[in-house]
Amino acid sequence: MSGYLSGPQVRNALTASNLTQTQLATIWTLADVDKDGQLRAEEFILAMHLVDMVKTGRPLPLTLPSDLVPPYLRNSRPVEMLNGSGPYLSTGLIDGTSELEPAHKNKYNAQQELERQRREDWERVRKEELWRTREREREDITVLRAKKKSLEMELEAVGSRHKQLSDGLRDAQSKRRIQRAEIDLINQRRDGRASKINALQAQFEDYQRKLVQLVPQQQRLTERLKN
Repeated sequence: MSGYLSGPQVRNALTASNLTQTQLATIWTLADVDKDGQLRAEEFILAMHLVDMVKTGRPLPLTLPSDLVPPYLRNSRPVEMLNGSGPYLSTGLIDGTSELEPAHKNKYNAQQELERQRREDWERVRKEELWRTREREREDITVLRAKKKSLEMELEAVGSRHKQLSDGLRDAQSKRRIQRAEIDLINQRRDGRASKINALQAQFEDYQRKLVQLVPQQQRLTERLKN
């Protein structure tokens, strides 16, 4: 197996063990064999094995026994046993080229079975995490679809309102044009009547001037009639 587990995967798996924070911190320190601050699949398998050790009442080792070191790290550097003084795994035992004594073979087979079980656990955790991720994505898609539908309805309502306002504006503009035409017609009639009034006023004034001019003649005629 290869690759790293995500933070949520490791956190969910370790938290589900119901161990104390101190125990979990110790397990993390032991399982992070290459000290890179994250767990590979094999290191996660080791961490779950250490969890089982605690649950069955066995104490956690101060240092990681060499037989628990993931195979891909065994060739990089030897790891001391619990007492800190060795022995180290031989190269032949690591690569499987030497003959194994029955006790070692049984231990090796048990370790292989443990790793197989831990791989299955890791696959299960990974599948559960993928399933939860897909569920969250489905929920997000459902929410987004609902929001899209809501926005479409709002857009339709806004479009309808815009049409109503546009129709109302056109009606108002049409009425305004009609009223302006009526006002222009009234103004034209008013101007025409004002012109007629001015003409009549001019005629009246002309008649008054002529009347004033006839007054002396009227007086002279009156004097003649008296004589």
